[in-house]
Amino acid sequence: MSPSSKNVAAAILLTLALPTLALPLARAQTTAAPSTISLEDRAMMASQIYHIVTTFFPDLAQERFDQDYKQYLATILASDDRHAFDLASMELVADLHDGHSWFYDTWLDQTSAEPIGLLAYPLSGRWTVIRTQLDSLRVGEVITAIDNQPIDDFFSKNRRYISASSDRDAGLSLFDTPVLFAEKFTLTLADGRHVPIDRKNDKKSPLPAPSTEGRWLVEKSIAYIKVPTFHGIHTQARALDFLKQFHDAKTLILDVRGNPGLGDPGALERALMDRPYPAWTDSASEQGGALLRNYGPGYPGHSRLTLSDTLITPRATQVA
Repeated sequence: MSPSSKNVAAAILLTLALPTLALPLARAQTTAAPSTISLEDRAMMASQIYHIVTTFFPDLAQERFDQDYKQYLATILASDDRHAFDLASMELVADLHDGHSWFYDTWLDQTSAEPIGLLAYPLSGRWTVIRTQLDSLRVGEVITAIDNQPIDDFFSKNRRYISASSDRDAGLSLFDTPVLFAEKFTLTLADGRHVPIDRKNDKKSPLPAPSTEGRWLVEKSIAYIKVPTFHGIHTQARALDFLKQFHDAKTLILDVRGNPGLGDPGALERALMDRPYPAWTDSASEQGGALLRNYGPGYPGHSRLTLSDTLITPRATQVA
């Protein structure tokens, strides 16, 4: 490996629509953080992206991807700017429209990804603050513009860099992608206030650990459980404890607003069901890629893809 290659720190992560299967596509360690990237490293990283996507990505539209890749090459080979290379690579992978596949460069985190200090989601068409570390913002406030640009326009402009299976999911990731924001910018709120943001110098309060909440809204009748995330086991285990506590409730409200997922809610799903329900699992060997498909006998399967799903049929309800 050349000295310049050792300076490249980029990774693409791919999961085949599963929470349990992840394939690291390309990663090199870094000891320095140059703002430029050599032609050799750009060509090497681009070839790794092409190889991994065409080999492992399911249901790839090969002709379209080849056209996108050709345009990508024209962009990255024309400049040695590392920031531009990273954004172009993010765009190429994001165009696969898969929330489990993304391009990541640790250098970009180190140079351009200071935390914003807030998280906002598009809820019912209004970009609502759901978490804040800034004294100048409160949860529930609505953002209407960024640097006087309507926030919907700002999102549309940057959507192409966000890996997500839908525009809705991309909206949930916008404020979690700080590289898309300037180091300093101004928010306009629905009440007319202007809130300046300085990502590098703003004082940010530490975030509390996510915790599941539960309480009776109407004693022994209506219970409420809020699960903030399915990442890890603690929030789901706490939800199961509340579920046992509220076992005799006539109505249970499960609040997952703002929950980004990030894990398998299977244990809670099974505990919520009070009757048998059908489930199935399909398994298949995935070999992917034109070469591997055409010459499968000479190439062992590179991954095992297991798909599980559950079918839940709700009870018939009467609507007055």
